[in-house]
Amino acid sequence: MVARTAVVSSSVRTMERSTVRSGRPSVSSTTARPQLSNLGLGYSIAIALGFLILFASFLLAFYFCFGRGGDYWAGEAVTTASSSGHLSITVPRVLFVAEGSESPEDDAYPSSSAAAACSPVGLDAAAIASYPKVVFSSKAAEADAMCSICLSEYRDGETLRVMPECRHGFHVACLDAWLSRSASCPVCRSSQDAAGEIAAELQGTPDFIIGNYSDGNLVASLLSYKMGITHCNIAHALEKTKYPDSDIFWKNFDEKYHFSCQFTTDIIAMNNADFIITSTYQEIAGSGHLDDRSKPILFSMARLDRVKDITGLVEAFAKCAKLRELANLVVVAGYNDVKKSKDREEIAEIEKMHELIKTHKLFRQFRWISAQTNRARNGNVILSILQ
Repeated sequence: MVARTAVVSSSVRTMERSTVRSGRPSVSSTTARPQLSNLGLGYSIAIALGFLILFASFLLAFYFCFGRGGDYWAGEAVTTASSSGHLSITVPRVLFVAEGSESPEDDAYPSSSAAAACSPVGLDAAAIASYPKVVFSSKAAEADAMCSICLSEYRDGETLRVMPECRHGFHVACLDAWLSRSASCPVCRSSQDAAGEIAAELQGTPDFIIGNYSDGNLVASLLSYKMGITHCNIAHALEKTKYPDSDIFWKNFDEKYHFSCQFTTDIIAMNNADFIITSTYQEIAGSGHLDDRSKPILFSMARLDRVKDITGLVEAFAKCAKLRELANLVVVAGYNDVKKSKDREEIAEIEKMHELIKTHKLFRQFRWISAQTNRARNGNVILSILQ
């Protein structure tokens, strides 16, 4: 056996030497190359499959983190961090309800035909007149004896109009004005169905809800009551529209713009809100001081024009001695120097503000801060934030 092995090994060496001398590959080397090529192809397939599996795992992780599973994993992370005793930050789930119906500004700024087609439309006079009427009796009343639109109590013998589907009753004039703008019930609307869908989509109820404009705030107030959550009301222009004297002479324009319905909607939503935001875009800056800094601050931020009525707020504060005794007033509104403004309306408001300060001696009880006065830039900033 030893001799045979030696012979074989010597023959192999002789073959290798002859191959090197002649420059031709031996039989053993030619058979080894296909094996190496086959081995390289297998490695290539394994590497490709590995990359595919890694890419699929990345997609699944991205889906669960930022897709539907995001709320679940976020909740698990917060729970784990809290149970371990470490400091954790819980990001609240916020529901924002915007206005979905037509507004008076549609005449001045017409929307596209597609948007107009999607906007809810009120009923015509014939359809409203077809709704049944009943005579109210306090003895036979089974529900609340108060109109949910105007918030006034019904009187015996008063005629009410009733919604045919839900049987909710209201004053005839109140409901007619409402239905001319919106075809839904002022009380129930679609909040019952929406509450269930929202809870299913968020895998739980939101922490609080924000309402924007009249219709959005009304729906937000109903949803907050249904879900038992906090309602934030964003009230633009202090319940006023951008039409001159519409809050005083609203009856003259009610047939066209339905101001009574809009104002009533605002009142209902505001009365049910937990807190109200009336400021706009400005940030706090400036100089000056307050005598008693221990008093709470009444703060407002807005453009200095008639619509925002900052001077009206200052005048109300100035004339209330009890309020001045208990709190300080701080406003961030436009320029406080007439020479810096080029807007006639703002100039008039600046002069009025200075007159109020002098007349009512508001020094050291009132701060008027001028900051972020470029309206065009502020509008772009707001758009950037919203996007």
